[in-house]
Amino acid sequence: MSEKDWDRISQPWDSFLFNGLAVNVSVSTIIYHLAMLERYIIDAVGSMENCAVLSDEGDIALCERKGDHQELLSCYQTVHEENLGKLLALEKSDLEKN
Repeated sequence: MSEKDWDRISQPWDSFLFNGLAVNVSVSTIIYHLAMLERYIIDAVGSMENCAVLSDEGDIALCERKGDHQELLSCYQTVHEENLGKLLALEKSDLEKN
């Protein structure tokens, strides 16, 4: 992606992003939150009890404040690969939780 492609996504897209709950987000912000959310959900599936409620918090330090876009992408790739390993290690009973 070119440098300008990393700029904030704004009008007219704000109303479509996150059901209008977020405005002026950037591609970097989306990648950062995707890494954090993906890690949190995969860890929760394996560790939470049936019918447990997920909190709205994740590991905010995960991939936080990377110096450039390439560092952020590398962090997300590492997190994603770790998450795939965790997903493959889950038991059928983990995946059947409500």
